[in-house]
Amino acid sequence: VAKMNPESTRLNLMVKVVKAGEVREIYSEFVVGDKSGVVTFSATEAQKGHFKDGAVIRLQNTKVIMVKGFIRVVADKWSMVAPAAEDAPGGAPEIEVNSDKDISAVEYELTQA
Repeated sequence: VAKMNPESTRLNLMVKVVKAGEVREIYSEFVVGDKSGVVTFSATEAQKGHFKDGAVIRLQNTKVIMVKGFIRVVADKWSMVAPAAEDAPGGAPEIEVNSDKDISAVEYELTQA
């Protein structure tokens, strides 16, 4: 998680749901993380059922989008969001979350090169 930047794509992550955030009409936001840090995931209506506090989630082929200068991770139609399972790739690891490093709290500014 800590290595994400505004141009990150094809992210494959095993994360633990830390807390549910804002619920909006089209999507809901959840704070997820691993031992390197936390980030905000924007889940669609169909995806949000997987995100329960403390659940370990497997995110495959996700990408970063910028929302008002802040990083959000999203899963598009080519991505997969699934609960971690022993018989699935990556297994179902126990994840210690480092809440001190919030990648989505850093504001990025677009500058001219």
